[in-house]
Amino acid sequence: MLNNPINIQISASAVAWYGAIIATAGAFVSIYNAWRDRSKIKIKYNANNYIAGKVPAGYSLGKKYIIISVYNIGRRPIKMGNISLKLVDQNKFCLISDSLMNSYNQNRVLTEENPETMYLLEADGIDFCKVEYVLAYDGVGRKYKKYTHLLPTFWKIWFKLTHYGKK
Repeated sequence: MLNNPINIQISASAVAWYGAIIATAGAFVSIYNAWRDRSKIKIKYNANNYIAGKVPAGYSLGKKYIIISVYNIGRRPIKMGNISLKLVDQNKFCLISDSLMNSYNQNRVLTEENPETMYLLEADGIDFCKVEYVLAYDGVGRKYKKYTHLLPTFWKIWFKLTHYGKK
């Protein structure tokens, strides 16, 4: 029936364009996967909390606490290090002793199965309105900051102007 063979001709420029498009798409997919798999954490804080029910060792029932929660929102496991607070009227950091102790929550490795860890700090001597940001270190030494106010630079200037000379 058909005695004529089918001829398909593809030019070299068409093959080059096809290769360039496929290579670009592959590069975008690789970059996206590397960006998605990086380590990312989210820090949340909540002041003026009380412990109810069974009290863990090292804590007491009637005191106010500041709770700092750290969440792993990335895909890689992260070993959490120390947590500290930066106070605006001082050039020092307030290191949270709960990040040094192996107390209630010993597992400070955040994975997809265990994405959260909590730190408790007694709120006796700390006015949380004076906290500029919460600083978290992971096991490698990377810093993660969570500012406590919406516009931190303007807030810091306003705070220093309104509290100038006060202790």
